[in-house]
Amino acid sequence: MANETMVGTGQQGAFKASAMTNPVIKKLGRVTEQAANGRVATYGGIGAKTIFFLLLTGIGVGAFFVIHNMLGGGATFDIEVSGQKISFAYQELPVLLGAGVFTVITPLIAWLIRPAIPVFGSLYSLSQGYVIAFMAYAYKGQYDMYVWLALIITLVILLVMLFLYMKRIIKVTKKFNSVIKVLFFTTVLSGFGAVAMSFFPGTRGLITALSGNPIISIAGSVIFIIVAALFLLSDFDAIEKTVEHQLPKKYEWAAAYGLVFTVIWLYFKVLNLLMQLGSKK
Repeated sequence: MANETMVGTGQQGAFKASAMTNPVIKKLGRVTEQAANGRVATYGGIGAKTIFFLLLTGIGVGAFFVIHNMLGGGATFDIEVSGQKISFAYQELPVLLGAGVFTVITPLIAWLIRPAIPVFGSLYSLSQGYVIAFMAYAYKGQYDMYVWLALIITLVILLVMLFLYMKRIIKVTKKFNSVIKVLFFTTVLSGFGAVAMSFFPGTRGLITALSGNPIISIAGSVIFIIVAALFLLSDFDAIEKTVEHQLPKKYEWAAAYGLVFTVIWLYFKVLNLLMQLGSKK
């Protein structure tokens, strides 16, 4: 058809070779669908949808404080976060738990059902904003500056990695993605392994000693930040190839959500590191 843009087999093969590692947008590498009526993905479209998700994250932040003020009366319960006691009304608990659950299940649904990304990506962004605002509230006083400092550091890392990608100082190749895959799964499996070993009396003492070691815990956080930063390069590569290979416009949602997913993940890893450094002081 004259108005349809076909993704050629050569281009598609190159796209697959990128072996994108972000699970949220990895399926883009297997797309063979045609773009009907010239409605192809563009950088502007991906950028607009990225801003949309980030704005929803900001709305989630505002929603926390609105709900906290509305439901703040009545009986309260105390929770301890990093040694600080925070009081919350019982009416807030379902909302807070719901936001936490949504941050876990919505990425999984978005990964399994790509057409659901506009809906579940939006719910994910709102929920993460709510959780971020909760942390800002919980850490007010000694640690509240870290919430904003983590945001600044995350933006700096994002811009630096974008510069490195655009200048091709770091090239995203199949070997590059294989390396960060190994790093990612090694760190994740190490975490699961440590949790599993903590249940056995014979290894519980060792795990407790290692987790209580500030050098090891800080080093682990730094490694996660490096891995998350490298994931950004794969996300940029996925976005570029989505546009270059003229995938249908609907795939802009997947590319944008994948980038936002990595940015929020990076933010929490940076915040975790700052909290660790602050607590050691």
